[in-house]
Amino acid sequence: MRLIDADAIPYTMLYKENWLAGTGCEEQGAWKSDIDAMPTIEERKKGEWMERNSKVKGLGDVYICPFCRYEVDCVKENFCPNCGAVLK
Repeated sequence: MRLIDADAIPYTMLYKENWLAGTGCEEQGAWKSDIDAMPTIEERKKGEWMERNSKVKGLGDVYICPFCRYEVDCVKENFCPNCGAVLK
C-alpha cells in the first residue's frame, strides 16, 4: 500500500469532470498516472504507551512513547504529540 499526500492533489484534478467520471480505458490510465506521480507520506509507527510511576511524588503514572521516549502525565490522545506514532 502507498499512502499519498491528499494535500498535494491539485484543485483542478479534484474537480476535473473527465478525471472523476472517466469511463474509458484511456481516461482511467490518465488518472492512474496522475495518482502514481503524487508524493507519498510516511506510514506512522504503531504501538502502545509504556507506563511507569512518576519520580515526582504525587504525580501518579507517567506514559512514555516507545519510539521517541516522549513523556506525558495522562493519555488523552491515541497518538504521540512528539513523533506522531499511533498508540493505544
